[in-house]
Amino acid sequence: MYTPVLIIGSGIAGLSVSYNLKKSNIKSTIITKAESYLKSNSIIAPANMRVFENYEEGIKLYMNQCNGNEAMIKSIYYNQKYLIETLENLGIKTRKTPIGVIPESNGTKGGHQIMKALGENVENIMTSTVLLDIKINSTHVECLVYNKEKGFLKINCSVLVFSVGGFANIFKYNDNSNTATGDSLYILQKETGKLKGISTIMFHPFSINEGKRILVGDIVSSLENIYEKDKNGNFKTLNMNNDTLEAIKNNAYHNNEKFSSILRAFKDKDVYLKFADEDSIKEKLKKYGYSLSILKDNMINVMPTAHYTSGGFEVDANFKVDDKIFANGECVFDGNKGIGRIPGHPFTSAIVSGKIIAEQIKNMQMNENYEITNFKIEEKIKTNDENNLENNKKI
Repeated sequence: MYTPVLIIGSGIAGLSVSYNLKKSNIKSTIITKAESYLKSNSIIAPANMRVFENYEEGIKLYMNQCNGNEAMIKSIYYNQKYLIETLENLGIKTRKTPIGVIPESNGTKGGHQIMKALGENVENIMTSTVLLDIKINSTHVECLVYNKEKGFLKINCSVLVFSVGGFANIFKYNDNSNTATGDSLYILQKETGKLKGISTIMFHPFSINEGKRILVGDIVSSLENIYEKDKNGNFKTLNMNNDTLEAIKNNAYHNNEKFSSILRAFKDKDVYLKFADEDSIKEKLKKYGYSLSILKDNMINVMPTAHYTSGGFEVDANFKVDDKIFANGECVFDGNKGIGRIPGHPFTSAIVSGKIIAEQIKNMQMNENYEITNFKIEEKIKTNDENNLENNKKI
């Protein structure tokens, strides 16, 4: 099988690449482990997107906060016009926020609106398909995948785009989709050796439902106080620095010192946020698609969870990893400080990078007259079986 561009991952980053390629009449194929592209973690996000009025100051802020990939960060915010253009072209109405823009609520999360709109404008999404191995050749990339219905498949492509998530789902409590296990990152690492900062895990303090959702800033800023429940079931005010508590109420806790202070205060405790106005907080919960069942006695039980990995592949300003390989989304190196990305960055990065990558691919020479792939599936299965047998012996 041949496809000009193979995209690994069906989140907003992968869909953005495919959407822009289609506008240039370049065929692409997306593969995803999930049963549906709407299973991506992007779908549960409110999608508050970062737009800097003064992007030079914004880039400086990002570098100070995150110490990230400067060439990539500059490329994103120099080209942030692509974000607004894409949303307008998709028919998504937005409103301004203190950090940028967010989709107007229509009863669903902003992430769901963007994902659905992108998905309706792309083709060739292969679900339930796992990447097993790749080989980078001088003219093309060979990929071995496994599809739930079709079995093993060999796919040749002129360009390979990694748009996968990180590996935060390996933690018990996390905000990532079930597919965020990180195996695809190490398949590419084997070929390129360009993985950086992968040990940096960002934890979010305000997660609910075992970490599958996080409370957004304007909900958290409505709190009256923070309590902990002791082993006897009694509530008492959580011991926390007043400056940090005020920062939470003002939705201004996104820096290393305050963020770390919150995580330390929450560690190994049963923590509850209490809100000042029950009617107001109910309206905000409904606005962002939360179930009101999480609110009991005007309180919400929260816990810190693994939110994402801010390490990944080092890319250039055009999101290129190798001559024939690009990467965008969570699998690129965002920063090596504990806070990870600044709030609002992920969706902006995913959408803008999709446009930049597509423009680069449009200018590349692609030739589909390749010889049959060199993968010998039977040998690969045999090797895996032998390795498993050897490992079992050691156990």
